[in-house]
Amino acid sequence: MKHLLLPRGYKHAELLHKRLQSKSEVELIRTGKTRVLRLFHSMVKNVPAYSDFIEKHNVEPSGITNVTNFMDIPTIDKDNYLRKYSRNKLCWNGDFSNESWVISTTSGSTGVPYYFPRTDLQDKFLAVTSEMYLRSNFHIQDKSTLYIDAFPMGAWIGGVFTYESIKQVAEKGYRISIITPGIHKQEVINAIKQLSNDFDQIIVGA
Repeated sequence: MKHLLLPRGYKHAELLHKRLQSKSEVELIRTGKTRVLRLFHSMVKNVPAYSDFIEKHNVEPSGITNVTNFMDIPTIDKDNYLRKYSRNKLCWNGDFSNESWVISTTSGSTGVPYYFPRTDLQDKFLAVTSEMYLRSNFHIQDKSTLYIDAFPMGAWIGGVFTYESIKQVAEKGYRISIITPGIHKQEVINAIKQLSNDFDQIIVGA
């Protein structure tokens, strides 16, 4: 599944960024459409829950050949998909029990939080996009940086997801450090007061 999500050359953000910048908007859109169709057909083939979902909504996968008819596919949500199927059936190859996961949870803003598994694949995907974003907007390749992770920590996806991605970026040799006060405003303020003179810049992620 990795090749369906991670762009070619994802380990080298600088080169990937230059390659993406060299492409026209038309090329990028065409590539995105191709990738989403490939992912759809792979999910139908390898994810039991999604295969059943598509069948019950009378969608013929062989008829989904372009983005126009892809847009006709019913959307999934917590009630019609995530809570309707077992975790095994929701996983790639229908296998939850025999894999190792990081379990995260949604915020619960729309009701009861939903607990879902993720692997390092999702962390790598966020890390490469974070690296390109931080290089382009904050020039972390040229500046020492403190990243304050002010997203909720614990089981919630935002804080831990961000922490993992920034750590992976740092491991590539950037002078970027991270601190995790979470949503505690005074702790964020204290970190800025005490550490601001030690870095060229401070980024607060919230």
